[in-house]
Amino acid sequence: MELISQRKLKDILLLSRELKLQSSYSCQKPEIPKYVVIKARFKARNDVARYILRTAVMFKEATRNLLEFVKKNDIDVKKKRLREYLASISYKWIPNRKYAVGVGLIAEEILKSCRNLHISLGDVELGNWMMFQSPASKWDYGNRNIRLISKDAVRILLFTNENKTERFDIKIKPNKGVMNLFEKLSELGLKRKIGYLGRVVVKEFTSSFCYCELQLGVPTDFYIAQKRKHNNQRGDNVAGVDINTDRFDCVIISRNLEIINIKSFRFPAKPRGEKKERRRTILMQKLHELLEFCYENGVSVIATENPNLLGVMRARWIKAGKRVNKNYNYKVSTFNHKILYDLPIHAMEYGMKVVWVNPKNTSKDGERLGKELGLDKHMGSALTIALRGLANINKINNYQA
Repeated sequence: MELISQRKLKDILLLSRELKLQSSYSCQKPEIPKYVVIKARFKARNDVARYILRTAVMFKEATRNLLEFVKKNDIDVKKKRLREYLASISYKWIPNRKYAVGVGLIAEEILKSCRNLHISLGDVELGNWMMFQSPASKWDYGNRNIRLISKDAVRILLFTNENKTERFDIKIKPNKGVMNLFEKLSELGLKRKIGYLGRVVVKEFTSSFCYCELQLGVPTDFYIAQKRKHNNQRGDNVAGVDINTDRFDCVIISRNLEIINIKSFRFPAKPRGEKKERRRTILMQKLHELLEFCYENGVSVIATENPNLLGVMRARWIKAGKRVNKNYNYKVSTFNHKILYDLPIHAMEYGMKVVWVNPKNTSKDGERLGKELGLDKHMGSALTIALRGLANINKINNYQA
């Protein structure tokens, strides 16, 4: 994409008028989660595999029974010490305190989600998952039941039969880019300086083998401290990013409405049958290329479409059935809006902030604006997003990256 380094006066006036138009759309500061999940993989065979499966089955059965209990007894989500109460109920199905709390955590989240989304609890059913989890506990050397003992080993408490448990040390392979986090986490955990949620997810299994994913929920502050690439911003420009099924389009503008730089970050559209892990690796690689590009061009704030609203719009697009080709619903359903939830955390690694803007009419306005400035419709959408972010910049002045 050709760099636009000089803006004619009429183009700046055009963007000035456009800025006033886009200021009517709302924006939102993303909620930064308290915890970030880091992952590792491992394989288990023979007795250890069977014990992992037994524990996962017991955990899910306890979750299902607790959910049925909650449905029948109309539990108040505002009940004091709700998590402890749910854990005490689930203990009779999974006789381990920490795993019982893990079951209670799931039930508590279901109750809160039903209340917030106005969904009937009676309509909720458990998905097709196999896992078990144990809550964070700094005083239990990070986690009592799923404890990291080195950067490449975990000690897991498993049920060998319905009532007996035993701990097993298992070798793990952390995902690329987080090996240093596993090393630091195990060090601090064993010194009782940090706690982390531990979760084992069974991905594939047979009667004597299982392929699992270890998920550790670590405090966001700890994650950023270990992953930070740049401490200081290099400028105060604003970037607009448009996410599509096969590209990230970025337009960077100054506070004076000059277009500083533009670039597309392309990747193959998701083919049918591609594994989620492979797709995520590709997207994260391109995302960090995008963030480095923004940092080098003096960006302090990145504007993107609000993924909460995009999720609703995506469902409406599919339901409306306006199919432009036979793969239309598939392309819409694989749209990469979920990566927008990850962007605020990764932007913090580069010392930048993120603001979410209303996605309504970004494509329509972007196509119109792009034609006037000689940009394609995707770059036009990215520019529209940048203008909406700039128009609402005062709303995030106190947002600390």
